Amino acid sequence: MRKTHLPLIVLGSAILVVLLAGCTLSAAPDVTPTPSDQEQIDVGMAQMETQAALDATATAQAPTPTPTVEETAPPTEEPTPVETPVPTEAPTEAPTEAPTEAPTAEATTPPSTGGAPATGEQTH
Repeated sequence: MRKTHLPLIVLGSAILVVLLAGCTLSAAPDVTPTPSDQEQIDVGMAQMETQAALDATATAQAPTPTPTVEETAPPTEEPTPVETPVPTEAPTEAPTEAPTEAPTAEATTPPSTGGAPATGEQTH
């Protein structure tokens, strides 16, 4: 008994054709192709040649006149002088003295030395 694999071959070929057909879709209508560097150079050179031809055939024109500056009339009013008060040299009020505290003499105990009490107290 020999089985033919013809149905499997046909089915596999059909799947392969469908998958490959999806890879060959055309570009969308809103996609614009990007020009190559050489195309950009060619367009730029053509624009430069056109501009050079226009510059070579252009007629001389009169230079544009420089704008004139209108002179303004001098002011008719004199500026009003501002008087500043002269500072006085003497103080306007008598100086006040800040109260100071008198030093107080408090009894201080000398620092203890050797661990013995400074006063006559005995330790317990």
